[in-house]
Amino acid sequence: MSISKNLHTITEDIPAAVKYMRKGIGFMNSISAAVTTKLVTKLFCKPVRVKIKAKHQKWYQTGTTDVLHIRGYQVKVLRKGSGKAVYVAHGWNSCGYAMRHIVDALVNEGYQVIMPDMPCHGRSSGVFVNQVQMGEVIEEILLHYNAQSPIEQIVTYSWGGTATLLALDRIRKQNRIGFNIKRMVSLSMPSTPEAILGIFIKTLALSKAVATGLRQNIAAVAAGDGRSLEEAFPIGLNKLFEREHFEYLLLHGTADSAIASENSVTLANKYTHLDTRFYEGLGHHDIVKDTNVILAIVNHLEGNTKTSSVFTRRLAAAY
Repeated sequence: MSISKNLHTITEDIPAAVKYMRKGIGFMNSISAAVTTKLVTKLFCKPVRVKIKAKHQKWYQTGTTDVLHIRGYQVKVLRKGSGKAVYVAHGWNSCGYAMRHIVDALVNEGYQVIMPDMPCHGRSSGVFVNQVQMGEVIEEILLHYNAQSPIEQIVTYSWGGTATLLALDRIRKQNRIGFNIKRMVSLSMPSTPEAILGIFIKTLALSKAVATGLRQNIAAVAAGDGRSLEEAFPIGLNKLFEREHFEYLLLHGTADSAIASENSVTLANKYTHLDTRFYEGLGHHDIVKDTNVILAIVNHLEGNTKTSSVFTRRLAAAY
C-alpha cells in the first residue's frame, strides 16, 4: 500500500516525503506523544495548497471574483454565468479550477455558478482550517448570495460535500426563512469521520496513543459546535436528511482510492430515499470531468430523467 501527497488518501506509491514524515513523527513520538499529537492535529487541518498558475488564472478570469471576509479568512468567490444560482464546492487539497468542467457545463446550460476557493485553498487565505470552520464559512457564503438570488441547487465534491451538509444543518437549526435548497448532488463524498481520520492515521503510521489523541482533538472541534464527531459528518446529520426537503443524488466512482465508494453505500443504506449511482472504473479525480457524470448532474438539477439531444451535442463539443 502506498500514499499520495494528499495525506487524506491512499494510492499505489509512497512518496519519499511521506516516508520521511513518518520517520520524523515516529522520532517525535518516542520523545513525547503529547507534542506529537498537537503536531499531527495541526497537520490534519492544513491542506496542501494548489499553486495557482497562469492557466488557472485564465479560467478564473472568465467569471467575476468577489472577495468576502469571513471568520478571519479572505475568501475569493467565483461567479460565472447567469440564471438560476447554483452553489458549487470543491474538495480538500483542491481549488475551484478542479471543478471547471462541471462549472462550464452548468454555465452553458444557463445557470449562474457561485463557487469559492475555500479557506487555505487556491486563491483564498489561511493556513489551517477544520471541518466546523469550513461549515461556518460555507454557511455565510450561502446566506450572503441567497439574499441576492435564491440558491436552490448545490453541487459538491469530496470533503466539500461534508462541509456543505454541515453548513445546511447549521442553517436548518436557525429555521432561516427564504433559504430553500431543492436539489443537491454530491460526488465522492466521505460520509463518516473514519473516512478521513482513518486514512490519515494509516498514511502517517501514527501510534495508537497519537491516533487516539488526534481523534479526541477533532471530536473537541465538533463539540465546540454542539455536536458529536459523527454529527459533523453526513452519517450523523439525521434531521437534515430525514426531513427530505431536497432531492439528493450521490455519485461515486468504483475505483476511488481516496474516498472509497463504500462511503456512499453506507449513506444510502441509512437514508434509503437517496438516489445513489456508481460509475465503474472512475477514480477520485476522474469523476469531476467525466461526461456521463456531468450529464447526471445537469439532469438532476433540472429534474430530468432523460438527456436532451441538444445538451448531449453541446457537452460532446466541449470535450
